[in-house]
Amino acid sequence: MSERGLKRLVRALESKVNSRRLPNNIRDALTEVLKYIQQGKVIVETPRSINAHFRYYPVVSLEYFLCPECRRVYNKREAAAELKCRSCDSSLIQAYVGAPTDPGAMTVFRVSVVPSPPSDAYDYFILPTGVFRLQCPRHKGLKGLKAENPQRPFYTLRYTCPFSDSSCDSYDRGFCKDGGSALFFPRGKIRRAIARPSEGLTRPYVEVVFQEMERMEDLTERINRGLGARAFSGAFLGRFKVHVLSLFYLIGHSYAPRRNRIPALAFDDRSSTLRVAGRSMTTTGLLLRLDPERVSHVIEILKGFVPIDEIAAAHSVAHAAMKAIVMLSGLSYGEFGEAVYADGEQLEVLIYDDSPGGVGGVDAIRECLPDFLNRLMQSAAPCPRACRTACRACLYVENCGSLNFMLSWMAANMYLRGGEL
Repeated sequence: MSERGLKRLVRALESKVNSRRLPNNIRDALTEVLKYIQQGKVIVETPRSINAHFRYYPVVSLEYFLCPECRRVYNKREAAAELKCRSCDSSLIQAYVGAPTDPGAMTVFRVSVVPSPPSDAYDYFILPTGVFRLQCPRHKGLKGLKAENPQRPFYTLRYTCPFSDSSCDSYDRGFCKDGGSALFFPRGKIRRAIARPSEGLTRPYVEVVFQEMERMEDLTERINRGLGARAFSGAFLGRFKVHVLSLFYLIGHSYAPRRNRIPALAFDDRSSTLRVAGRSMTTTGLLLRLDPERVSHVIEILKGFVPIDEIAAAHSVAHAAMKAIVMLSGLSYGEFGEAVYADGEQLEVLIYDDSPGGVGGVDAIRECLPDFLNRLMQSAAPCPRACRTACRACLYVENCGSLNFMLSWMAANMYLRGGEL
């Protein structure tokens, strides 16, 4: 990537980090990425395939105790047999220590990509469990915990007898029958039973940097005339150098909302660098430059309905344009990509053929511009489900690199119509 492209990447990320419409988990991850880029500690790789395995243990330890009142944590030795907090004398409860599992756990999850990572390469958290009756009534010590079936380490967790007392009525081949099933989580602390998070549940978060390669065909007057107003300050068709960067993944469970999933960034601990998967290509694209005054007008009108900002407005127009090109060309969404760029002065949208050299999808606009403009207005029409932001019935697009955040069909509709829904 050229120095100009790197500067555009930094400005684009800065504008998104400052966006009020970005969820906290995405903002935290982009802030981390931006810090490494500004320090020159990012390695962009072009792998033949991406095989992401997250090296962490679902359970680090169950040998910790938590005071439910003052939240002080004790290890097994500190807790001793009385299981009482030294600060407030409350009864301690068993705690799970491990990788984040609660969909509400908001933290950047650091993933090491080198063998045998140090233990401090992970972020763990402590969650209170419902393990009670851990004290052995016969020996006055603490029972052990062990999964009866290693393939189901939580559902089959049982008490064990560390004293090997086969004369006890509760003794059962090393396990202890006193207390029954060992582990559960109190209501409200975790929404489901623990399961291993998966990177396969969401797409990576993608940032696209672009720059024109040659003199572009100016469609500004034709598009504005077709829309009946000065909708765009510039509209161009041409060749672009496109850099597609997969900055991080969101991992989590199937029941975790996207804004509660955990960003996973790939770090190389040996070189203190962030590793990013990327690819570059020259392709055909449609560049739309939004009118700042028109955007400000839309933001002002919508602030009482759906608060948006410049990036959300541009992103919404980008999705309407992509849907229009898909309908016009007859190709699938996977054949196209999108990019939104903002730096405080310019607000640009690029829809491009997501294949080196292009596949002819965007080129269809040249011969069918009136049809494209009609479909553009159809794509930005009011949602038939009257959703507040965007859904699969209106602006939601499967291959959105920004994971369909920062969208509003109202913003796209109002921008193209000049202030009226």
